Amino acid sequence: MKQTLLILLITIGLNAGCRKPRPAPVTPSEPAPTPTTEAVAPVPGGAPAASPAPPVNIPLLESSVEYSDLNGLVGGFYEKNKRLPTIPELTRMYYKPIPVPPGYRLVIDPQSKKVKAVR
Repeated sequence: MKQTLLILLITIGLNAGCRKPRPAPVTPSEPAPTPTTEAVAPVPGGAPAASPAPPVNIPLLESSVEYSDLNGLVGGFYEKNKRLPTIPELTRMYYKPIPVPPGYRLVIDPQSKKVKAVR
């Protein structure tokens, strides 16, 4: 009885200590405002002011859980087929929409075999 309890406690301790910490989740940007019929107040200087897009932290995005999953898919595909997948093949293998920041596109770096977001 004591041996079983000891083995159970050791197993639980090892499992708790061997877990990989999850990176902080990437917060999605706010959705685009819907167009309305209200008139926009003119800004001195002629043109209405356009709100600038929030900056995108690409290193943080590429270290997210989603990109880690994509990199795992690329590695598995490479081991099985001995070639890198195309982006359409990668999107078919992934189980949910791939997060791509506005103004960026996805590429697979042939040297590191990792998914990257580039302009």
